[in-house]
Amino acid sequence: MSGRHSPQAPSAEPAWQDAHYDRASIFFHWATAVLIGINWLLGQGFFLFPRGTSLGAAVTTHTLIGLTIGAMLLARLTWRLGPGKRLAAEPGLLGAAAKAVHGALYGLIAITVLAGAARSFGHGYHFYGTLLVGPIAFLTHGLLGLLGKLHTKLADLLIILAGLHALAAIAHHVLLGDFILLRMAPFLPASLRRAQLRTASLAEAGAKASRLAPGVRDGGS
Repeated sequence: MSGRHSPQAPSAEPAWQDAHYDRASIFFHWATAVLIGINWLLGQGFFLFPRGTSLGAAVTTHTLIGLTIGAMLLARLTWRLGPGKRLAAEPGLLGAAAKAVHGALYGLIAITVLAGAARSFGHGYHFYGTLLVGPIAFLTHGLLGLLGKLHTKLADLLIILAGLHALAAIAHHVLLGDFILLRMAPFLPASLRRAQLRTASLAEAGAKASRLAPGVRDGGS
């Protein structure tokens, strides 16, 4: 028999089979992203609505979507800390950067929603023309103005950070060739997702085998 040893593929089920989030986590992720995008666009377009009933309805809708985003964040964190599926983080600097970005996104969503809600309810909350909550006395006109500016700046920063987060996920898929993007891929049949993850896993295993091969050959000669 030859003294050479060829690298063997792992016999157990590879990690790719478990390398995607559960459906609830995927839903929370994309529902939050879509609602944030819609609400940011709506806020940018307030100037298009004439003052009066139309603008009031747009502001009410904006506030309701913002409160929904806040509720979605609470539900997502509760699910994540409870029965939700948590995947292993990437090692090294990339993993640390990903954790930092996720934490920043969660924090920005929370503060943006709180600032917007405080401004809306501080003025007195109108539900499509009907006053439901009266103005909050200790929130002065100047303070409400500051809350409005803070809300706008934070919302812009949130959109920028979310965009960079999306670009990083695409770069992982296109440049690094890993399966990070597929972890949150929606609308993929389970069989297709497993096949794609398996392909990525086997490619990664092949790359590791190629790196080990010279040492194996030297030891077996």
